[in-house]
Amino acid sequence: KVRCSGCKKVLNAPDKARGKTLKCPQCKTPIPIPSGKSEPDSSQDSSEFLANLDLRSAEDHSQQLCPRCGTPSEEEETHCSNCGADLATGIVPKKKKQKGPDTSEYFKTVWGDAWQFTMKNKSYMIRTILYNLVLQTAMLGALFMALWSSNTPPKVFWSFVTFIFFMAPIGWAWFLATETIRFSLKKEDELKRVNFDFFLCVALGIKYFVWGVVFGIPILLVCGGIAVPLMMSGAKIAAVAVIGIGYLMIYSMLPISMCHMAMPQQAPGWMINRVLPGWWRSLGGVLYLMLICFIVTLPVTATNVVMRVVYDSQITKVVQDLTWNASIDKAVQMKEELDEEFITDEVNRWAEATPVTVNYQPLTVPGILMGVSILFTGFTLVFCSRALGQFAFYYKRRMDLNSLERQFVYKAKKQKIDKEGNVIETGDSMPPALKAAIGFGTTVLIYVVVNIVTVNFFGFWVLPKPIARALNLIGGE
Repeated sequence: KVRCSGCKKVLNAPDKARGKTLKCPQCKTPIPIPSGKSEPDSSQDSSEFLANLDLRSAEDHSQQLCPRCGTPSEEEETHCSNCGADLATGIVPKKKKQKGPDTSEYFKTVWGDAWQFTMKNKSYMIRTILYNLVLQTAMLGALFMALWSSNTPPKVFWSFVTFIFFMAPIGWAWFLATETIRFSLKKEDELKRVNFDFFLCVALGIKYFVWGVVFGIPILLVCGGIAVPLMMSGAKIAAVAVIGIGYLMIYSMLPISMCHMAMPQQAPGWMINRVLPGWWRSLGGVLYLMLICFIVTLPVTATNVVMRVVYDSQITKVVQDLTWNASIDKAVQMKEELDEEFITDEVNRWAEATPVTVNYQPLTVPGILMGVSILFTGFTLVFCSRALGQFAFYYKRRMDLNSLERQFVYKAKKQKIDKEGNVIETGDSMPPALKAAIGFGTTVLIYVVVNIVTVNFFGFWVLPKPIARALNLIGGE
């Protein structure tokens, strides 16, 4: 007996398959068969062997599988926990089409299950702490360089680096949560092979904010249509409350969207019309999950609130001092590099200003608080991810989660034949020279547009200096 690593189906491999690799009849995943004591007949060609092997008889019928979707089920179960089908007939009862697990069990077991899961996966707690420590330290270093730099190109560069390191921890939280959902749906209580990919985490961090914009536009438009008249009539508190309710609705639907994002087909997680019905049907579980996350994240929230409220003025003073000194350095460089006629009065005022000595001592306590906050993130993330995974397991039918892989059908391309029986070429008929000319022209146009923007708004060229000088000569400058 062997188990497929892809779909987890248990198969009976015949003795003559020892030492060879078979493909799962359901998901086509290669399955290496242990050689055991008996060696395979090397005289038989591998392709002939696989062609003669009847894979239809390889399924292990001692493992009860749903005849409709193939989900493994316990012996005492009569209906599939995934699709609700009768395990004997494969028919989905009309009145019990979406039975699934008992959602009341979620409220009884989620705290204890999430705690046990967190204790079993302590390595991911430690990894989360280390990742956040390294990434946030790098982010603060890049932010310091962005504030300290006086020239625009390095300031833009370090601002971009700050953005990248800011997105990575958010992306790691998203990635770990969706992976935990997948393992929870398989009834597994231990994470396996969840590796950190920096660029993937940056992309997922950006994806989180893009989701908030794309998904929340309809709700914010409705709330804005209510809040604007209230604001114009002087009811500012009511207008702010309406906008706050809108944002609360958006992020209360985030657990539903993340459950869809963990599935092979992620598109429903971006569409509010697909999420809203599942959100309404599972509102009790959503509110309970939000309460769990609120309680578990209290240590992280408390340290950040203290850092923000108590030490905000000291942090702001350091930022202002760095910005002040950078502006003075910029003005001094401009006076040295530009002709007298291009130097404005504002540049002279900045150049004559006195730099201040930046006092970094007030940042000591906020730095300690930030470190304490990072120490709590490991437990918080793993615990809340498991709570979200259990929510996905118990409410998957109410959310209409599609856990099946999308099936693709490939069709052979038909050839067109003329009257004389010759094959008509239907490929790209554009000459290569024309393609090259269009590509070159498009590239030049993009470069010119980019440089017009950078010159007018930032005062520097992106093009190489010889090309920039040629364009200056052509323009008569």
